This record gives sequence, structure tokens and C-alpha cells, in this order.
Amino acid sequence: MTRKWSARSLGNLAGIHPDLRRVMDRALQESPVDFIVIEGLRNKAQQAELVKSGASRTMNSRHLTGHAVDLLPIGLDGKGAFDWVLYRQLAPAVKGAAMAENVPLDWGGDWKSFRDGPHFQLNRVAYPAGAPAVDQPMTASPVMLEEPASGKWQWLTDLLALIVAWFKRDK
Repeated sequence: MTRKWSARSLGNLAGIHPDLRRVMDRALQESPVDFIVIEGLRNKAQQAELVKSGASRTMNSRHLTGHAVDLLPIGLDGKGAFDWVLYRQLAPAVKGAAMAENVPLDWGGDWKSFRDGPHFQLNRVAYPAGAPAVDQPMTASPVMLEEPASGKWQWLTDLLALIVAWFKRDK
């Protein structure tokens, strides 16, 4: 069965980082429970309201930069449910999708204080807030070995160059 995004989810996915969108698209297909995206990119006024109401504790939310989404799993009755039983089924699927897409992701349900089951965000270290939301092509840096690699060992030089480029790329 192929799941499709609802109009509400599509609207809430607008403006999020493309890597996070890839993770969400994959998770939608792989999750054992269906879900909707109830929050994506927010403006400062929306965030201030959430802080004022106690629904958020920070004005430094990853939602402000398009680096976070809030998800609502759909229960067996077909209705959205803020239910930890459902989040414990959904979270491993979202984390698995992130791993498959090679995207470092944090889940608010893993936080020690102010656990936030609906919240999934790109890791702050891997995706700093000021980083552009558009992927930049990787350019390999040369990796110097004691002797130039050739023949059967060229693949190793190429692999090392890709690894170096991966860690140096802009997120």
C-alpha cells in the first residue's frame, strides 16, 4: 500500500529542509502507523504564542528554520491521537527512515525533560540553524597517502576522498 500526504500535511511540509522532507516521505511509506504532519515551518509570532501558552519553552525552535516537524499518528479508529503507544511505534520508523537517508535526526520523545513525542528535528550539530536549506553538491578534496594510489587501490583513495568531502560539506 502506498500512502499519500493529506492536503494538511503537504501544507505543513512546505518550507522544511529538503533532507527532512526526504525522511518524512520515506517514513510515511515505512511506518507501521499512518500519521499526519501537524506543524512544520513556523514564524516568530507563531512561536511566541506557543511559548506564551506553555506549548513550547523556547524561541530558538528548529521549527523557525524549517529543521523540525511535529507528527500526529493515526490510531486504529482513524483519528489522530497524541498517544505514547503510537509514538513508540512511529518513532523507530522515522528514525529508521533517517538512517536510511543518512540524515542525523533527533526525536523529542528521547529528551530527558519536556519530552515531546510529536517533535522530530534535524540534528543541530549536523544541521546548524544558519546553514542553507538547499543541498550543495559535494566536491571531493584530495586525500594524500604516502604514495599515490593506483590500480587496485584507487578505489580506496576515491572512497577516502568521498568521506572527507562528506564531513566537509555544507548542510
